[in-house]
Amino acid sequence: MGEDLENLKKIIRNPLLLQEEQQKLLELVDKNGGTEEVYQQIQAVFEGAVRRQVAKAGFAMQGFDEQVKTAEAEMEREKGLLLRRVEEKLAGIAIDELTERSKIWDEYYGKIFELYRELEDKIRNIAAKILGGQVKSTD
Repeated sequence: MGEDLENLKKIIRNPLLLQEEQQKLLELVDKNGGTEEVYQQIQAVFEGAVRRQVAKAGFAMQGFDEQVKTAEAEMEREKGLLLRRVEEKLAGIAIDELTERSKIWDEYYGKIFELYRELEDKIRNIAAKILGGQVKSTD
């Protein structure tokens, strides 16, 4: 029975639980042992802790989505500016100057490719920050 209580205490020391939750449950086990009521209380506390973590994860995902939308909107603005510059350059070039027109479009698509690469990097950084914060919050 003593080994069972020690194993139960190890479970209670789970970092998912807040310090005060752990303390109350450890005191409960010391006082009452491994009764059915104690197990029910432990289960209820763990269920609450899981709900708390799910809520944190949901909040983090909401923040991720908002930051990604902002980064995408920023990229779209840049794309619009680039396209306007291309149109201005093309307006000053004769329609039969295919080589020059082709260079302008190649330059444009190269810059668009770079914008997408930058967006991808921003999304990776956003995700890393959020995941880093989630890992820290469960420690």
